[in-house]
Amino acid sequence: MGFEPVVGDYDFTKNFQSPEEYGEIVEKLHEILKGTGTFYRLSTRPD
Repeated sequence: MGFEPVVGDYDFTKNFQSPEEYGEIVEKLHEILKGTGTFYRLSTRPD
């Protein structure tokens, strides 16, 4: 999905350009992880 591992406060990052693109990322991630028992949390922050 294009997430990049990072060292610091977050495990992975992914840049996006618009709220619509963010929504698409969230939907795709949810679909991929559905049924795996994985817990995850997403957050946004300005660069």
